Amino acid sequence: MTTTTLVATYKNGVLELPERLSIKEGEKVTVTIYDAETSETARRREEIARRARGMWKGEFDPDEFIERIRERRLINTRPDPTL
Repeated sequence: MTTTTLVATYKNGVLELPERLSIKEGEKVTVTIYDAETSETARRREEIARRARGMWKGEFDPDEFIERIRERRLINTRPDPTL
């Protein structure tokens, strides 16, 4: 799956693209629209998320983490109620 980010202009009910896309005629795509003011912020967030992928690989075991949470939930931290 390829991701392409570009800025388009909306005119007369149609998005005008600055360049041709390398997709086949009739091919379906997913379009996410950001306001022009936030498109740069969204691009930065996407870039940060892309760079962060895999940062914890080998440093963090999610299965072990989940198991520790389960074990801690088994510990009774509340006093027994007295009637």
